Amino acid sequence: MKMIVVSVIAGLIFGSVIAFINSRITKKLLIDNAEKIKAENYGTARVMLVNILRFLTSAAALLIVYLLRNILPFHFVAGIAGTAVGLTFISYLFLWLLVRDKK
Repeated sequence: MKMIVVSVIAGLIFGSVIAFINSRITKKLLIDNAEKIKAENYGTARVMLVNILRFLTSAAALLIVYLLRNILPFHFVAGIAGTAVGLTFISYLFLWLLVRDKK
C-alpha cells in the first residue's frame, strides 16, 4: 500500500513537471507573441503548433513512464495514473494562471 502511494506521488510530481513545461510552451509561443501573431495573421497555425507540441510532450511523458515500468521500483498503474492526473489537472491550473495574468 505504501508503494502505491509513493508511486502516485511520484507520478503526480513527474506529470506536474511536464505540465509546467507545457505551460512554458504555451506562454512562449502564444502569450508572449500575441501582438505579433495578430499583426501577421497566422494565429491558427500557431495554435495548432502549440497543441501538437503539448500533445507530443504529454505523450512522451506517458511513454517514459511506460518504458520505465520494469526498471523503476514503482507500482506501474499508480504511477501512470498519477502522471496522467498531474498532466491533466495541473495543466488546467497553469493555463488558468496564464490567462488570469493576461487580464
